[in-house]
Amino acid sequence: MCYFHVKENIEKFLKPLMKEGVVAELNEDIYTLQISPNEAQFLKGTTLFLKKWRQQNNPKINDFLTYFEEQWLLKLPHWYEGAALGFPSTNNSLEATNSRIKQDHTLRKRLPVGQFLNNSAELLENWSRRREPSSMNCIEFAETPFIPLSKWTTAYQWS
Repeated sequence: MCYFHVKENIEKFLKPLMKEGVVAELNEDIYTLQISPNEAQFLKGTTLFLKKWRQQNNPKINDFLTYFEEQWLLKLPHWYEGAALGFPSTNNSLEATNSRIKQDHTLRKRLPVGQFLNNSAELLENWSRRREPSSMNCIEFAETPFIPLSKWTTAYQWS
């Protein structure tokens, strides 16, 4: 399951929680689940996630948790990184690249051909420079998800 589709589908179920002021933290916790490198960590993370949010004793949060658990933990649970090692987080890397080009280089506007070609040449040049291994500021491709220490320590308090 593509993580993009998980996020897209849960968005409408998070809308009733906007006034509660918890949507950003819920999204952050769900993202932390998504970067689980293996099934054991994902299962432990989901247990801690549900425990943390059920302690809020908020009916709206509980409604979301019921949906989230039934749909994304029981029915379609394979949306975390470790479920498909070696594959992109989204099910279409071309769409993801296209989205970045639109977001960063065209500002989601249709460009005249000449301007588009200039932008494309600039984009390729910049991307190539950033990936040059001999460059001091080289951006390397990540082969495993990075989980910051703050996430580990926060998770520990719920175990």
